Amino acid sequence: MARNSLFATLATLALFACDAAEEDLDTELRSHHHVHHAHHGHHHGHGGHVGPKVDYIFPAEEWQIGTPEQHCLSSEGLAELAAIAEQTKSTCLVVIHDGVLVGDWYWDGYSAETPLPNVWSATKSVTNAVIGIAQSEGLLDIHDPASDYIPQWRESASEDVTIFDLMTQTSGRQYDFLTDFGVLEQADQTAYSLGVGQDMDPGMRWEYSNTGTQALEAVLEAAVGGDVGAYVRSRLFEPLGMTATLAHDQAGNTLVYNGLSTTCQDMARFGYLYLRKGRWNNQQIVPKIWIKKSTQSSTAFNDAYGYLWWLNKPGRVVLPSIPARNEYDGKMFPSAPDHMFMALGAFGQLIAVDPKDEIVLVRATLDYDQTDPLAMGDMDAILGALEDAKLSKHKCH
Repeated sequence: MARNSLFATLATLALFACDAAEEDLDTELRSHHHVHHAHHGHHHGHGGHVGPKVDYIFPAEEWQIGTPEQHCLSSEGLAELAAIAEQTKSTCLVVIHDGVLVGDWYWDGYSAETPLPNVWSATKSVTNAVIGIAQSEGLLDIHDPASDYIPQWRESASEDVTIFDLMTQTSGRQYDFLTDFGVLEQADQTAYSLGVGQDMDPGMRWEYSNTGTQALEAVLEAAVGGDVGAYVRSRLFEPLGMTATLAHDQAGNTLVYNGLSTTCQDMARFGYLYLRKGRWNNQQIVPKIWIKKSTQSSTAFNDAYGYLWWLNKPGRVVLPSIPARNEYDGKMFPSAPDHMFMALGAFGQLIAVDPKDEIVLVRATLDYDQTDPLAMGDMDAILGALEDAKLSKHKCH
């Protein structure tokens, strides 16, 4: 569908795709320049539990299955949640609590084994993980100038743009609607992204940029010394047991701003990795401190954005300009808890992580409604129904 010029132009409407970080956390982030495969058992995330708990449940080839009431959720509430998901033209809905599958529903001929063709800009949150892993291996530092890895940016207006600036959407790269979303039409999407201009110095403004994110592909290719897709597969997808692929453009570049194809249940694996603060079984796939920084506000310009993850934190919210700028005071999803963070893609693709209640929710849709490209209302209704399905503490063992 993306090859159809008219549809691609419309579909890109909703591709959901800088203040310095805190000194102590920056120091800790930089201390992770060692091979992530050496992390065994000494970085135990604690999720929303009070007190130590290290025997978390992780899926093998399949998720363990439990009943809603065993997991502090109402069967009736989940049935209502599924009804709302169906009404909003979802393709799938998956709810995980504490590492256990408590409900999944599929429509439009899909099943647990059917990969979605594209989760659109939820892909950006996968790119977050890849950069965190590459930093943990000492292959890059997010405070490096991107021009260290992109020769054509040296001695140019983009010379001082850092990896951090690109990840937090404060790079100052040229933004106008047609230029940014025109990347989908290009045979060489990385070259196109590197070639757009520089509107302003980095750190001056928040503007959601697909080309800015795709520029990270050039950084990663230089840093890992090979195909980015192969690196992601070996470092992330295979350890998590995900059946997933990243798209490539016609020039062979891995797409890192959109293009992830995977199943709904494997989207939940990725969300569960972040719920467990980067740990999978006894392996620290992504540094715990990276997860922490990625899911905090990264810039005063937009309280709702971390490092390629969206946040439900109250404050100043700036959404993608598609094409008009949309910013307001409040939070992204009024019906969802403040501590929730999300990977979001065009037309309502959603991985929602609730670290307090240990829940991961995945919702996907193939309904590419260009009249509602962000689908904020649909996602808010789904997240509100999830809140309503939670049992009160006195009813939850």
